[in-house]
Amino acid sequence: MNKRDYMKTSVQEPPLDYSFRSIHIIQDLTSEEPRTGLRPLRHSKSGKSLTQSLWLNNNVLNDLRDFSQVVSQLLEHPENLAWIDLSFNDLTSIDPVLTTFFNLSVLYLHGNSIQCLGEVDKLAVLPRLRSLTLHGNPMEEEKGYRQYVLCTVPRITTFDFSGVTKADRTTAEVWKRMNIKPKKSRIKQTVLWFFFLDPTPQGLIPHSRASIARPHLIRVLVLAAVTAAHDRGQAGRSGRAEEGRRPVGAASRLRVLPHPKNSPSCLVLWSSPSRSLQPRAQEGTMSPAIALAFLPLVVTLLVRYRHYFRLLVRMVLLRSFRDCLSGLRVEERAFSYVLTHALPGDPGHILTTLDHWSSHCEYLSHMGPVKGQILTRLVEEKAPAYVLELGTYCGYSTLLLARALPPGGHLLTVERDPRTAAVAEKLIRLAGFDERTVELIVGSSEEVIPHLRAHHGLSCAELVLLAHQPRCYLGDLKLLEAHALLPAGATVLADHVLFPGAPRFLQYTKSCGRYRCRLHHTGLPDFPSIKDGIAQLTYAGPG
Repeated sequence: MNKRDYMKTSVQEPPLDYSFRSIHIIQDLTSEEPRTGLRPLRHSKSGKSLTQSLWLNNNVLNDLRDFSQVVSQLLEHPENLAWIDLSFNDLTSIDPVLTTFFNLSVLYLHGNSIQCLGEVDKLAVLPRLRSLTLHGNPMEEEKGYRQYVLCTVPRITTFDFSGVTKADRTTAEVWKRMNIKPKKSRIKQTVLWFFFLDPTPQGLIPHSRASIARPHLIRVLVLAAVTAAHDRGQAGRSGRAEEGRRPVGAASRLRVLPHPKNSPSCLVLWSSPSRSLQPRAQEGTMSPAIALAFLPLVVTLLVRYRHYFRLLVRMVLLRSFRDCLSGLRVEERAFSYVLTHALPGDPGHILTTLDHWSSHCEYLSHMGPVKGQILTRLVEEKAPAYVLELGTYCGYSTLLLARALPPGGHLLTVERDPRTAAVAEKLIRLAGFDERTVELIVGSSEEVIPHLRAHHGLSCAELVLLAHQPRCYLGDLKLLEAHALLPAGATVLADHVLFPGAPRFLQYTKSCGRYRCRLHHTGLPDFPSIKDGIAQLTYAGPG
């Protein structure tokens, strides 16, 4: 078969499909059987596939090590590979190995964990790339996401399953001219007009323009503001106006600062004649000029971290104020709202009512509908007979778990605080779940876990949800391992692993070798700009 006939045949061939195989490393492809389609795959005399398409979507790949070697073992002509589907994996970057397939025209990377938008720069070398997907990655949240990709890979005609129009390209070009500028230095510089006092015979040498690093600039501006305010105060009290500058040699007119680059030069600021720069000891208030100097910094912080400030106000300040006024906790106020607005015996309507309360009344710190969909889907897929939840809180996630349980399933939920547990108990029974389906245990997790087998009849938990304090996740996971409550293949879900975060827990699960990890990126309920996530762990058994 000549090359022309091969190209015509391979384009018509069905893809080599390894999707939904739970593949962790690329080397597993050599031992896995591809999925069969309506048409069988054709192979060469050497047994290799003649296709130009490779599908690896919906697996758990986190890197593409040895990708070229494995593809060479699977395909007769790997250099003609035109379609690669790596969607819904755990890739955190775009591996440079993908840029070695110069005939690649379709590349699917959506639904991964690629964070840096700059990773797209690697794809600019692919001359035939026409269709690209990157949605569902954290990079999608960055400002100018679509325009940046279209500027970096201008030859694509389809991006994120939507056609690239002429208006899209025009918008991308305008955005590029306005936002993408060459950076000469990693340190932000600001141009100032000032003089440098150089240790040369000429003495004072004027420089028309010079750059000074931002930390030094703040020193200069604050000092200039203090000097101006001090001079105006002195002039007002004495009734005498300033009449120009005295010669450079007058020490009272100069304020000398070291040069920001540690050169032999030094920065000279002019001041009024015969005016001291020392603050007045008798004044105890801050000068308005100093406050104005810090105003841009305060405004910048408020704008950049506005979502965190809103969360602080709603979760701490307003909640504390309402607790003092009403004498009730926010969970108790939310339950009163549910009693008057939700339908008893309908878990779905109760969950919707709690979501409405959190969005429009008071922030509830619950799991929320986005994470709830992930949790419900995983429970329905695993269909566990026994589920353990650590951290009942108001009962929101408990209702999600109980509603998705298979017939005959049993849920044990543990809550440390008795007052919160009382509210959760009422909410669970209001939704229609009795003690045979949902059993609520009041106590700390480290005290309850060792007695689950003896006192509550839990021999093993096929699914565990950690939703209490992230700092307790690691200790409780080790307790579950030590008391053999996790069977091989058990699923452990951990909420809030990114905000407020559980770094030691994530490090342990990734390094101990007993867990297969996947991170579902989400945002906080009602605050989608604050990034959070649910860690999905699959227990492989004791090492």
